[in-house]
Amino acid sequence: MFDERVDSVTLPGKIGELTILPGHAMLVSELVAGKMYYKKPDKDGNVVTTSRAIGPGFVEVQKDNVVILTTSLQDL
Repeated sequence: MFDERVDSVTLPGKIGELTILPGHAMLVSELVAGKMYYKKPDKDGNVVTTSRAIGPGFVEVQKDNVVILTTSLQDL
């Protein structure tokens, strides 16, 4: 399980990369296995990009929330 506040997330969608930023339209999309990237500020205010390996699944973008359902999520 992964639950964090981030500035953006980029996911491997079935027809290409999908980057979700604040204010993104609501959607549901299929994901393929690949790399997920997310950006958030560190304690000093510098933006840090973190990547994780993600399995196939789905993403649902809601008003202020992104839900990712996947078969696996691993640190790289």
